[in-house]
Amino acid sequence: MVKTQEHYNIPKTQTAIVYEVCGAPLHVRKDWPVVQPSELEPGQVLVRMAYSGVCHSDILLWDGTANLPGRKLPIVGGHEDTGYVAAIGEYTHTSLKIGDPVGIKFVESCCLGCEDCRKGNESICESITHHGSGVDGTFQQWCVSYADHVTPIPKGCDLAAATPILCAGWMVYAALKSFGGSCGEYVSIPGAGGGLGHLACQYAVTVDFRVIAIDTGDEKRKLIESYGIKDFVDFKSDNVVEKVKALSGGRDGAPTPLPVGVAAAFMYRIFGRNTGNRQDAVEAINLAANGAVKSNYTINQLQNLPEVFKGMGAGEHVGRNVLSCE
Repeated sequence: MVKTQEHYNIPKTQTAIVYEVCGAPLHVRKDWPVVQPSELEPGQVLVRMAYSGVCHSDILLWDGTANLPGRKLPIVGGHEDTGYVAAIGEYTHTSLKIGDPVGIKFVESCCLGCEDCRKGNESICESITHHGSGVDGTFQQWCVSYADHVTPIPKGCDLAAATPILCAGWMVYAALKSFGGSCGEYVSIPGAGGGLGHLACQYAVTVDFRVIAIDTGDEKRKLIESYGIKDFVDFKSDNVVEKVKALSGGRDGAPTPLPVGVAAAFMYRIFGRNTGNRQDAVEAINLAANGAVKSNYTINQLQNLPEVFKGMGAGEHVGRNVLSCE
């Protein structure tokens, strides 16, 4: 098991999953170079990976469906990880210490000085770089990121359970926070028993939203009920629109496309959220560390990622997939 240490013996090579060509078979490399402490730039940290999460967007980046600016190949995939700080670049100003538990997210770095960054919208910074797309990601045993962008994890927190929070949890928490609703307001969550949805349900409960969970099947219904949520809509057997209206007291949702006049008259708001900012990640992790949110996940070994991708593509998995990076 990967553990916190005051000193790490850092190897020259490691195991990594590399995207060589879009859609080509995943390449499990045993000789991928490890960035050495002397090679770190000011501001960078080297993280000894404990666990890496697997996200559907990883599949989209691998097969070429998602083509972000600055993308390069070959590249190590992955963008959600937990581990321990193993080395800190010279002249780096940070409170982090060797052995501190941290999380790595999709955002590797951004300028932190532009208007978007100052407003907390770091994910749309024009200078952004992404793990698993523009720089090597988390499907490896040792990963470089920036001290300003890794997320501190409370000591004693289960790192496997925390890993899905670094992408799925972070995203849905930020979306609910941006929603700006009040305690007791209704929020409907499609895919409520899925990798993002089951976390969204729990975060919504922590802020006292009244959750209407939309999914299908007894297994997911039971999972949702374990969070104290009573209102479940099965999209295969129920009339979703009518049941949601009945559960929420007849409230109408906003149709799409939405005429501007109707939006103004009824004060509808439509907004999108691609992910959160650094503070959102800290808040999301702290709620999980306090036991308010629990990840539903399955652990596999790093080298088994090709099989995990196949299972995810076939819809065979419930919850999140987490890879052990030992």
